[in-house]
Amino acid sequence: MRSTLGHLLVAAVLLLPSAALAGMRVESGVAKPDIRFKANGEPGALDIDARTNECSVVDDGTTLTFTVPLSNIKTGIDLRDEHMRDKFLQVGTYPNATLAFAKANIAWPTELGKRVDGTLDADFTAHGATKKVKVKYDVSKTKQGWKATASFTYNTTEHGIAVPNYLGVSVDALQHASAVIYLVDAP
Repeated sequence: MRSTLGHLLVAAVLLLPSAALAGMRVESGVAKPDIRFKANGEPGALDIDARTNECSVVDDGTTLTFTVPLSNIKTGIDLRDEHMRDKFLQVGTYPNATLAFAKANIAWPTELGKRVDGTLDADFTAHGATKKVKVKYDVSKTKQGWKATASFTYNTTEHGIAVPNYLGVSVDALQHASAVIYLVDAP
């Protein structure tokens, strides 16, 4: 009995640090998230940079899942925003894009000013379809938590999103997503 109780206490102590680090949240008090989706135009004269400051994260202790609501993404042209939201992204049916990856795939720096960079595998979900992507990232330790930057390329047609075409101008199906997000441990 004493041995079993001792093993349980040791297990509880070993699990305590991972439980304490289990919760992360987006910190918008330092700086709002900067999420961008970039599409290159064809025949090449048009590049579209869609942006939002909305992002949340769910941390279950092993996986970080970042969610970006698509209804408030802006390109700078109202009609293009309306077409993007309603016709192509269909935000009424598919309101969010998500990026999920194993939290352990990043060595989180613990000293102020230190940074870690690398590439990791993640699941990108948009328009109801999930595809694997390679994410380049950079994480640095700040006074409050971490500053994370990330970017990846994805193919809209693999997600069932039609390639936009308006008045003879279209965009490449291969597009680029990037983010700058400040994260802190959640209480």
